[in-house]
Order: sequence, then structure tokens, then C-alpha cells
Amino acid sequence: MTIGGIPIAEHCADAGLEWSDQVKAEIAEKTKRMGAEIIAAKGRTHYGIATCTCQLADAIINQRPTISCVSSVLMGEHGCRGVALSVPSVVGPSGVQQRIREKWAPEEYRGFFDSVEKVRDTIKSLN
Repeated sequence: MTIGGIPIAEHCADAGLEWSDQVKAEIAEKTKRMGAEIIAAKGRTHYGIATCTCQLADAIINQRPTISCVSSVLMGEHGCRGVALSVPSVVGPSGVQQRIREKWAPEEYRGFFDSVEKVRDTIKSLN
């Protein structure tokens, strides 16, 4: 994973921030719980969803391409085809114009492919 094209570990080292397997695990766990925590505290999450929707609509309607993590059907990116997952993408007047390929750590690729299989399994169970 990168920040502005710089590997996150290098960015953190330059900024004097800790970056370790423990920090990564804590961020991953917090990310999984965050939506439920917001709903428990506020009773809803619609403001965040509305803000993201407005940003995407602005990119499309006003022809101002933006980079956002959105779900779309992958067509070979990261070795995956035919399943929709959220990846960093350029969104503009024609919708998803390009999916941005980042260099991921091996464990990030493993997590991505685990997600691909879970989505595929869910789709199969619905048919």
C-alpha cells in the first residue's frame, strides 16, 4: 500500500510514525468495527454515505475526475475478473474510467483474494 506513491512503511519511517504488524492488525480490526460503532453511537451512518455520493456525483456531473475507492466489476485487475470489489479508481463523466493498480504487500494480496473468494461464494449461494 502506498501514500502518494510512497510505500506506507517508508512514509511512516520518514514521518517518525510507528508501522508494524501490530499497528496494521489494529487498523484492520478497527476498520471492520467502525461502521457498527458509528451506528451504535449515532443510530445511523447516512451523512458519510451522502458525502461520498455527492463527491462522486460532482466528479461525474461536473466532469471533474477524482480518485476514490469504489466497487466495480474487475476485468483482470490484480488477477481478478468478473467480481465487484472496491479498489482505488478514477471516477469521472463516464463512471469508473480507470482502476488504479497499487503495489501491495503479499499479505494484502492474500486478503484481497480471500475477499474475492468470499464474494464469489456469496454469489454462488444466491443462485
